[in-house]
Amino acid sequence: MLAIAPSKTLESAACLHWLSNMDPEVAWEQMFTAIRQGDFQTAADIAGDLTDWIERGGFAPCVLPELRDATEEARPVANEIQRHLAQEDCSFVRKLP
Repeated sequence: MLAIAPSKTLESAACLHWLSNMDPEVAWEQMFTAIRQGDFQTAADIAGDLTDWIERGGFAPCVLPELRDATEEARPVANEIQRHLAQEDCSFVRKLP
């Protein structure tokens, strides 16, 4: 079962619905909550879902809050940094034991 929102779960077969309605900020927080609780399988599942979301063109969670208030001119670069860091972190989490 995959964690999708506070106190909600979803069978893998319904994953496409989750991916089309994902809140990457919630998923990001849930991933780290799972890690803090030692639930590495759930963390890896969420990381996989988040990676799929980002690769399908969804926006990345805010990894660096300092980039939230980037100027309009700097926003594309700030967004790409957020995207890159989120993907790298998710890749690492997916390899946890």
